[in-house]
Amino acid sequence: MTLLSLGRGRGLPEGIRTPEGLFQRYGRLRMPLVLHPDAFKDRKIVLPTGAELHMPPPSANDLDREGLTLVEERGPSFLVDQSVLVSGQVERTTDYERGFPLHQTRTQDGGWEPDPWIWDDQNAIVNVRDRGLVVVSGCSHAGAVNVLRTPSASPVSSGSSPLSGGFT
Repeated sequence: MTLLSLGRGRGLPEGIRTPEGLFQRYGRLRMPLVLHPDAFKDRKIVLPTGAELHMPPPSANDLDREGLTLVEERGPSFLVDQSVLVSGQVERTTDYERGFPLHQTRTQDGGWEPDPWIWDDQNAIVNVRDRGLVVVSGCSHAGAVNVLRTPSASPVSSGSSPLSGGFT
């Protein structure tokens, strides 16, 4: 989860961007929360030992009760007076970055199926004064090359801008 606090001087977050639907309680903030529609999938990770880590989706009702304005979006979108670009879904364009094979999602009939692509893993792209564009990744399940090849990040990939964030 990335809290965005840019340009207002109050030190309070002004937007939340979250990969994979991860949500933590931050009090009664009044701000948009940009989520890919897949963030509401029920998920788990099945480790090679057979151990499972359940990752339930966020509750739209809970988010609303906390004062967050839910924005479901697959494509690119802006936060903080259009100064932060949220990448949207990252396409997989390489043959060597294969997602997260331990990841599964619940099916309509209550079973589980492989879901290695984790389409809702998104990135924030910020134009930093005197530095240029910086990509702040989520978990980068798509892989760093795919993140930088995302059309919304294409100005970054043509230069030497920093890439920061989680890499799984």
